[in-house]
Amino acid sequence: NNPVVVPPIPVTSIVVTAGANEINVKNGTLQMTAEVTPTDATDKTVTWSVTEPNGDATTKATIDTNGILTAVQDGQVRVKATSVSNPAVSAVKDITISNNPVVVPPI
Repeated sequence: NNPVVVPPIPVTSIVVTAGANEINVKNGTLQMTAEVTPTDATDKTVTWSVTEPNGDATTKATIDTNGILTAVQDGQVRVKATSVSNPAVSAVKDITISNNPVVVPPI
């Protein structure tokens, strides 16, 4: 008896969504969500990252493995979800952060 080998179903697209397009409270958070297609993909997990809109590293926000974005300072950031099983597939969403001014220590 040869076992039937079912080929994995690859992720073909991702859409990043959130309940808002901005965080406007100090140290506020925003839950990001990755909608993976097809819905029956074998591995629908994604890795999260946050950068400047141009892709450079940022200190304006952090994001955890569950997609919770935390504001650090004002500005625009780009949140990216990348498929774990198919890293060629990713999606981004830009978020505006306000009311998180940079605190300059006294001299």
